Amino acid sequence: MANALALERVPAHLRQEVARLAEASVATETRRGYNRMWDEFREFSQRFFPGEQVYRVSQERLIAYVAHLSSLGRSHGGAMGALSAISWQLKFANQPDVPRSGYLDLVLKGMKKSSAAPQDVRTPVSLPILRRLCKAVGDTTEYSAYEKCLFCCVMVTAFFGLFRASELVGKHRLEAADVMLQGSVRIRLRSAKNSAGQEHVVILAPQVSVPDLCPVAHIARFLEQRRTTSRGFFVFRSGQMLSQRFFTRELKKWVQRAGLSALNITPHSFRIGGATFAFEQGMTEVQIQRLGRWKSNAFQRYIRPWLLVL
Repeated sequence: MANALALERVPAHLRQEVARLAEASVATETRRGYNRMWDEFREFSQRFFPGEQVYRVSQERLIAYVAHLSSLGRSHGGAMGALSAISWQLKFANQPDVPRSGYLDLVLKGMKKSSAAPQDVRTPVSLPILRRLCKAVGDTTEYSAYEKCLFCCVMVTAFFGLFRASELVGKHRLEAADVMLQGSVRIRLRSAKNSAGQEHVVILAPQVSVPDLCPVAHIARFLEQRRTTSRGFFVFRSGQMLSQRFFTRELKKWVQRAGLSALNITPHSFRIGGATFAFEQGMTEVQIQRLGRWKSNAFQRYIRPWLLVL
């Protein structure tokens, strides 16, 4: 806590009350937070601005501190809280507050926009990664031949159809009546994220350049083995639906068995990788947006050829 104003002319029996009232200007928990943030600012000042008095805060030091917080991954809200803490401590010490400059406002605005769109660190699935994941499934003795076919079919379908996991095995999961095989594969989505009940149709064409990963071939093979009257499409032999939770858990095993533990591969990595693959194959942005069922230009963040692992 900063030393408060000396208040020499205030009667001694009132100084304690003045201090109490000043501290009461903010809630107890807020004051504790302010004290902690002030300590961080003071350590920063002593390290990077050793020639300045701690309580004589310059615009340059404030701007530098905001940049410092940003470099540590702090949010815009965290930076605003730190500035409030600095302002309160200066007032409590009877020191002049630092007026916000236009440039500081620009820096804060940029920080807010950057915080609003955090970097997505999920690794896009590439064709070589998809192949290694399918091989990891095929090499294990933990699953039956049917289950191996099922799991690989889900991954390949998610990749080439740019599917969210929830659209295949989650709350919007496919039904058997939604999949039609006639040269290509026609998949009807009865509902999807942000679709408000709107249906979508996804067409998966044969991939002759990668026959071992062709979605049409995988779905055809799965349909040959899928002998059940279950309403769901991606089901176990028993007819039980493959859940998103089970798929996510097993995917972690496949990533490890494939020697890909260093990569951040999640179910959404198939959608990201599929969008990047479509871009590399020459599809236009409009075609990718339509295939992935995006309503905005958010799909542009999914095209990341520079992150592909071969």
